[in-house]
Amino acid sequence: MRKIIQTILQAADSGSLTKIIFAGKRKKSLEYSKITLRPVTIRGEYMYQA
Repeated sequence: MRKIIQTILQAADSGSLTKIIFAGKRKKSLEYSKITLRPVTIRGEYMYQA
């Protein structure tokens, strides 16, 4: 799990991150089954859209 987090953080810091998709929920009680994050620039500020 640490390696995955490190890889995501490195990609986000370097600007090479294009999209992250979290899918395949483990708990049936969760409302969402798929979450997509992507970087966007809004008014010149770098943000993430979910």
